[in-house]
Formats: sequence, C-alpha cells, structure tokens
Amino acid sequence: MKKYLTLMMVVMAAGSYAKNYHEEIEKRQDTFSAIEELSESLEDELDEDAPNWEMVEQQSLKLVEHTKSLDSLFSPESAEDSRARTAIWDNPEKFDRLMAQLNSGFQQLNHASRNRDIEAAQAGLEEAQDTCSSCHRSYRSLW
Repeated sequence: MKKYLTLMMVVMAAGSYAKNYHEEIEKRQDTFSAIEELSESLEDELDEDAPNWEMVEQQSLKLVEHTKSLDSLFSPESAEDSRARTAIWDNPEKFDRLMAQLNSGFQQLNHASRNRDIEAAQAGLEEAQDTCSSCHRSYRSLW
C-alpha cells in the first residue's frame, strides 16, 4: 500500500509539473499575442494626424510590462512542447539580447509618448517591431 501511495504521489507531481510548463507556454503565447495586438493598434494610432497620446502612453506602458513578464516565461523545461526552437535555450545570449532590444524599443515608445514626440514614438515602435521579426526568424518553429 505504501508503494502504491508513493507511486501515486510521484505521478501526480509529474503531472503537475507538466501542467505548469503548459501553462507557462500558454502564458507566453498570450503575452506575445497581446504585444502584437497592442503594437498594431499603436502603429495605426501613430499614423493619425493627432494621436491620442494618453492612449499611446497607456498602451506603451502595457507593452513594457508585457516584455518584462516574458523574462520569467522561458524556463528550459518548457521547451519540450513549445513552438519555440531550442536555440533559445542553447544560445540564450542572443535571445536575451533580442528581448532586451524589444524592451528598449517599447521603453523608447513609452518615453516618447510622455513627451508627445511622434518621431521618437514611431522610431521606438519600429525598433520593437523589427526585433519581433528578427526573433521570429531565429527562434520560432512554424509547424
């Protein structure tokens, strides 16, 4: 009976770990989707003659928060069921650099939105979007 209980505890713990990684993968996918939606919305808004700067500032702050949250969503254990290529974990320096560059672009966008600087805001958003494209080419599996 003791062996059976011990075995059940091990199986339940293993299932809980797998679920946590699935949740982590889902959370990062949701975060990237939110980043994409906010970026597209801001791109449209910054093309307006008179952007709604309060909205731009609020959404750019959300983008900064989203990129910061991604730091905790790429544990090596989550690689197995992920659409991300293992190069993220095999060569983390490049991936970390790209994530920092993404954050930098959104930080610039947020700073520019507080100063109502359209050119700097567009440049920050473009930097972040270019980083998205570069990261997808390097790290996203398309299966």
